[in-house]
Amino acid sequence: MGRSRGCVQSTVELSGDDLDRLVEFLSCDARGNALILADMLTLPEVCDVRALCGGESWTVGAFREDLPFRNIALSSGNEEEYRRMIEDFSDRFRPGDLIYSLIPGPQTEVLGRIVEIGSKTPEIQLFRELSTRLPRPEGLESLKAKGFRFRVLGRSDLDAVRRVMEVGERFAFAEGSFRKGVYWGAFRGRRLVCVVGTHSLGRHAAEIGNLVTLPEYRRQGLAKACLSLLLCDLSKHTSCAYLSFFAQFGFLERLFGSVGFVEPRPFDLVAWHYPNG
Repeated sequence: MGRSRGCVQSTVELSGDDLDRLVEFLSCDARGNALILADMLTLPEVCDVRALCGGESWTVGAFREDLPFRNIALSSGNEEEYRRMIEDFSDRFRPGDLIYSLIPGPQTEVLGRIVEIGSKTPEIQLFRELSTRLPRPEGLESLKAKGFRFRVLGRSDLDAVRRVMEVGERFAFAEGSFRKGVYWGAFRGRRLVCVVGTHSLGRHAAEIGNLVTLPEYRRQGLAKACLSLLLCDLSKHTSCAYLSFFAQFGFLERLFGSVGFVEPRPFDLVAWHYPNG
């Protein structure tokens, strides 16, 4: 779908020059649009991207088919643009469906003027450059001396990863992202006890998530070690990484800050009801 200021135009296919222009526009704020960029470029088979375009400006919505909940990721936009974008997804949703969107904090008010918001959970997004060589994780040797092993996780580890995710109640874990992304784990004996990986991975940025340590192994430095190893690995594939966490868990900012994440930015995880007509 195309747009110009003050006028919503018709739908256009996102391919060829249109896709190139959209990627170039989103890349101007690669951090703010990292989620949509990574999804549309690395998971195109499960990501339905719609765009209001006109001139040099775009408003974008993206639906992930592989997540176990209904969702639309939204870039910044005004009230009219959000209304048109949401209407265009009527082939995906029914009136009253509960939809989850992670959007920049200031945009929540815009969304709330056109849909019924059920809940709003503040999140903090942190950012880390990966362009410089990363130091070897601190404390890794002492953890190894205690019997822990660390390695990249592969497809043969998927069942073990699922079990860890169930303990952590990570409802955003998607097997497609696991197969295409990068995951690190810590083992005690043959048991996987800590996991961290990427929700999405593209040349512009990596979105890190699904950080879970089994309760009996927490507060030993495993999460920091796995996260540091993951960052070293990601530096071979992309130029920056970001992650989000619920603002109520403020202590996590200290953990993530200890491995170089900075520049807190407010986002909201908004649950809203798809409108009637």
